[in-house]
Amino acid sequence: MNAVIIGGSRGVGLAIANQLANNYKNICIVSRDKQNLDKALVSIGATESKFYIYQGDIAQKRFGQELSKFLCDQDFGVTSTLICNAGGPPQKLFLDTTETDWDSVIETSLLGQIRVVREFIPQMVKLNFGRIVFVSSTVAKEPSPAMILSATARSGLSAFVKAISTEFARSNITMNVICLGGVLTERLNSLIEDSANKQKIDIATVREKLVNAIPIGRFAEPKEIANLVTFLVSPEASYITGTSISIDGGLGKAFF
Repeated sequence: MNAVIIGGSRGVGLAIANQLANNYKNICIVSRDKQNLDKALVSIGATESKFYIYQGDIAQKRFGQELSKFLCDQDFGVTSTLICNAGGPPQKLFLDTTETDWDSVIETSLLGQIRVVREFIPQMVKLNFGRIVFVSSTVAKEPSPAMILSATARSGLSAFVKAISTEFARSNITMNVICLGGVLTERLNSLIEDSANKQKIDIATVREKLVNAIPIGRFAEPKEIANLVTFLVSPEASYITGTSISIDGGLGKAFF
């Protein structure tokens, strides 16, 4: 069995790579940044899995085809597990957004991921098995004004998954979305810093306010997200498909 992890060089994606190591024959981690990919390989260290790295931008229309060709040239084998962890857009209120902002988020967080699924899912159909997990955000369920770019694209992704999961369920392919709250990553730190600058208050105050709003009383560790992903791609999760699952320490108010 082979896995591809898009956005696998840092944070949650890297935690997933570490968690899946030794459980797959081949694992390919993908990132736009070659330096981050090299660092990721060093941090993962020696495993029973063979690791590959691929530098590419999911927003590019031929990304999926070029990634597939790279894997074929490497004799990677059939991809049975696909993790899509595309990066999120900046915080902006609606009237502050530009055409470029909208183009970027739609190509990266929605269309780019859809194209990758279209590229890889035929392999899974032939294999009569597949696992696809999208790493998303709770703003897909509870949009906020400052996260309108992310909320719009990510809610569309959840609708896409709900729609096509039915089509491929008989091929033993499951696909699910996990909606994250605050996770201790560089992106979270960046969002907190940006929010503090816009509100003209110190970073510690913003961080404390966010943590206080979480019923569990802390941010998640990337490994905790990886634990959920590991379950969803396992045989034990074979009856779960087409869902958008929140993992947010109880922060979200929606009950679906």
